[in-house]
Amino acid sequence: MSCGAALPKETLYDFYRARHRCCPGCGVVVTDVAVYCPECGTRLSKETGAKGASG
Repeated sequence: MSCGAALPKETLYDFYRARHRCCPGCGVVVTDVAVYCPECGTRLSKETGAKGASG
């Protein structure tokens, strides 16, 4: 059964990830000073950052 309401295309998690630095290998949110991802071990570049984040 469906109520007919339109569901959002993005979730709150998508919103959160768009504003934080994430590992390009596994997508885990990482700190600004991390050199390696704590989850998968991918080396993080300094350019790896949040989309649209300001300074």
